[in-house]
Parts: sequence; C-alpha cells; structure tokens
Amino acid sequence: MIRALLAAALAAAFALTFLSSALAESLGLGTPRIYLFTGLVVAMLLLACALEPRFSARGREMAMFLLALLLLQATLHPEAPFDPLDYKILLPLLLLLFAPNLARALAALDVAALLHAILALYVLASAAALALLEPSVLVRGPEAIARWDITGSMVVHSSLCLTYLLATLVRLRSCRHPLARALLLATAALALAMIFLAASRTTVATLLLFALLDVRVAAEPGRLRRWLAAALPASLAFAAYTLFVSDVLWRRLLGLGMEDYSSGRAHSVLYWLALAAGHPLGLGIGHVRRLLHEERPALDGGMLLEWPHNEPLRFWVEGGWIGLVFLLLLLLALMRRAAFVARRSERPLERTLALALAADILAQSLLQNYFNNVYQATMAVFVLAVLAERLRTRAPAARASAVEDQEHNLPRAA
Repeated sequence: MIRALLAAALAAAFALTFLSSALAESLGLGTPRIYLFTGLVVAMLLLACALEPRFSARGREMAMFLLALLLLQATLHPEAPFDPLDYKILLPLLLLLFAPNLARALAALDVAALLHAILALYVLASAAALALLEPSVLVRGPEAIARWDITGSMVVHSSLCLTYLLATLVRLRSCRHPLARALLLATAALALAMIFLAASRTTVATLLLFALLDVRVAAEPGRLRRWLAAALPASLAFAAYTLFVSDVLWRRLLGLGMEDYSSGRAHSVLYWLALAAGHPLGLGIGHVRRLLHEERPALDGGMLLEWPHNEPLRFWVEGGWIGLVFLLLLLLALMRRAAFVARRSERPLERTLALALAADILAQSLLQNYFNNVYQATMAVFVLAVLAERLRTRAPAARASAVEDQEHNLPRAA
C-alpha cells in the first residue's frame, strides 16, 4: 500500500512538472501548484522513510553541506522579509539528502523507463494541443521570428521534447518490433517538429552540451569521431528545414530580425552584476523576486529590468559569495552524479537520460533561471540522485558477490 502511494505521488509530481506557469494560471492552479507540489515531494520523502527508515551520513555529505550554506545565507540577512516561496531550492536539496531512502523504496521501479513513458505522453499531449488550438493562440513574436508557444513556456517545452528525442533515439537502436519502432519514430518526429517550432536557442545550447558531456564521459575512444560524422547529416537536415519549411530558428541563432540579440537581457545582466559586486554578502534570498514582483524598474535607455537569466548571477546577488559557492557546488554535485550514471550504468537509456538532464541543467542555469522553475529542477534532481544512488549501492554488492564466487571456486587443499 505504501509503495503504491509513493508511486502515485511520484507520478503526480512529474505531472505538475509539465505544467507551465501560464497554463497553471489558466487552470486556476497558479499559487496552489507550488503548495501541491511541495506536499507531494514531502509525501514522497515521508513514504520513502516509512519503507526504508535507515539513515546514515554516507552519501549525503554534499546535501548536508549545501543545506548548511543555505541556512548561513538566511542568517546573514535577518532583516530580509521571509517568504516560503523564496526557499523553493529546499525541495531539490531534500531529494538529494534522502536519495538513498528513495532509491531503496523504489527499487522495483524502473525510473528511466517511467520518465521516458511520461515524456512520451507529454509529447503526444503537446502535439494534440498544436493540432487542435488556433494558430493565433500559439504564435508569439514578430512575424520575422514568430514562434509557436504550445505550453506557455517555450524553453521548458523544448527541453522536455529534446530530452525525449535523445532518449527515443537510443531506444530505437534496441527496438526490434516493427509497430513499436513506428510509434517511437512518430513521437520522435513530433518532438523534433515542436523543437523547431519553438526555436529556443537554449535548446541548441543543451544539445551542444550533451554532445560535449557524452564525449567527455564516454569510455569509447571513437566517440568524438561518431559525433563529427553525425554532424554532417544533421546539418544538411537543418539546412533543408531552414530553406523549405521555416528559417525562424536560423534567424534567431544569427540575430536576424531582432532589435537586440540578447532580447534586452544584456542590460539587465549588467545591472545585476553591478549590484552583486557592491554587496559581497548578498541582498537576501528572494531579493530578485521581490524587486520585480510589484513593478519592474526602468534602466537607462528606458528598458525594463528583467530576471538575471543566469543562476550563478542570481545566487550571487541574493546570497553573495556564499550563494555563488552554494550554486556552483550544487551544479557540481549534479554533474558528478550524471557522469557517474553515464560511466557505470549498463543501460543506454539511463546513460542518455542522465547526460540529457545534466546538459539541460547546465544550459538553463547559464541562460535562464532554472532553479526558480523548481518543478522541473526538482524532478531532474530526483532522477539523477536515485539513478546514481542505485549504482553506488549496487557496486559494493557486486564486488562482494564476485569475491564470494571466487572463493567458492578456489580448489580445495589436498
């Protein structure tokens, strides 16, 4: 019963991940969504601890250190207004802390296959919305660089479609059933089409980072040559799409038809950099949200202040040097877990999902405010932490079994 409730809470948490802020608002879930999601994460942790109550510090050192740094940031700014929403980063930290309990409680669940199946449903639902809704509702931006905003968040939508596409391409290699292959190819084509329609430059950065991470962690010496060989047909396909279907992504990559290549963000980045440099201890957790919540200040030239669109910068503004170290250590912990899974797992799907999530975390942290969208960030941390924990605990057991087999096969003394 408890395991069934845990699986249900996990599925519901994934479902809330796929709701954009705009879509949640239209469904009347704008504010309730964060409380519902928090409740689901807490329920997952409680259920996992009820099933696997053992707790030791081993494997949790980084999570506890990050929690201590977060507490230190909070105590340095006792005058800052307290709002629980500003501490959403606690959710992924708690999943890192209790990853061993979650991994043991969900030992019978194929997390990678579950994520791939849920992403398939997301792609199909998004494609249905694309087919049924009026184009005037979906098209966004000037005509020269008009993009299709299917879910209300083109960056998140594209990242989910790219993650599904990469995982599906891997599954196609081992799929032998004709009907299953046809379904995988069809959904992969839908995901690719929606990536092109959204024309997000962040997604291009994610793909490049995925290739770099794959080359970096792969044990195969010819991995780089395989990527270079794949680049030619991919470039030809992109050129054909640009010439005969739509050149929006190409125009956005080059900045054609855009008044400002950074979409006005560069001016805001300079403002935040100056603010961070003048406050070495930061301005308090949640300062960016509070500043922009009521009325966006006007910068020189009449442009309005935007979010930093860079997580190291945001954490530097809010937490000072401690906040910057906190964010860099968190990213390092996640990258190490992804690399560990990619090197140790024998399943191509797990390896691909780990690297895809790591590339997405890096790209969105550098070009967006990834951890502010706590839903996607929390579930990505969950997948990486659970997959890494399973492999970490499986390795000693495998070594012990090998030693036992070896001792059992030793010839007996005469």
